[in-house]
Amino acid sequence: MYFIAVIVGLVYVVLLVLSGREKAEDIAGVQKPFYKIAGFLYQMSIGRKIPGENQVKKDIVSLNPGGVSDKLLRDYYVKKTALILEIILTGTIASVLVSANTRRSSAVPEEGILLRGFPDEEKSFSLTLTGKDHYGLNLKPYILDRTEAELYFMDFKEKIREIMPGENEALNRVSRDLVLETQLDGFPFVAEWSSDSPDIVNTLGEVIEVEEPVSAVLTMTVFYEDWEWSEDFEVTIVPPDLTEEEKREKEIQKLLDHWEENTRMEQNFSLPRMYNEEILSCSAFVGGRLNLKLEYS
Repeated sequence: MYFIAVIVGLVYVVLLVLSGREKAEDIAGVQKPFYKIAGFLYQMSIGRKIPGENQVKKDIVSLNPGGVSDKLLRDYYVKKTALILEIILTGTIASVLVSANTRRSSAVPEEGILLRGFPDEEKSFSLTLTGKDHYGLNLKPYILDRTEAELYFMDFKEKIREIMPGENEALNRVSRDLVLETQLDGFPFVAEWSSDSPDIVNTLGEVIEVEEPVSAVLTMTVFYEDWEWSEDFEVTIVPPDLTEEEKREKEIQKLLDHWEENTRMEQNFSLPRMYNEEILSCSAFVGGRLNLKLEYS
């Protein structure tokens, strides 16, 4: 593991040196080096066939009706590449920390020394002192320092990003409910969610059906000890991809709901007679449910 970590570190150093002339004025903080490396790699790929490029162009066109420009295409690939580079490096660092802790934990402790769990494992011990008395001890997890916690947070947010789409194709094509986790195994964090468009997607990840694409931002705030971090996730809610039969069922349901709401002042509820060019009729009650059938006129 340590050998792989050294190789990864050397590769990143070389790429960082080679990308020294790349610009990333809009990016600040620890992400800037990743964007500079990603920009350098993109420049190296110009003129070569990039797998999936045609689908990427289609997605960009769907979100930007004005068409695909070189800047939009570059921004897309640079952002994705920077994210991948960030995941690789943080994953490598986290693996080294876990490996070091595992090796430390697997060692036989000296007499009178107990090892804490890392980072969210609480250990219980039964102690016998002076050969007579028995005591119980719950050893709380090791508390990360700020640097360690930030590394774990970077890994945490990427795992959240992987889980978040749920049954959706991607975060830029959401038509079903999202998965907004507040805790993950192996991490000592607690997360809270907020939405800038709760009428479209709420903090439980529930998505409201839309007629045309709508953008929203979900913000995850993560807490650990006295620190907190925030991360924004941009999502695009799109109309569901329905079959013709599903569309018809949906329209009939809307018709029934509308009809019921507008006849609240009438004691007897009469079913609507027509749906488009079809006759809507009631066949029978079965198991307490009303069976409807469509007959072409």
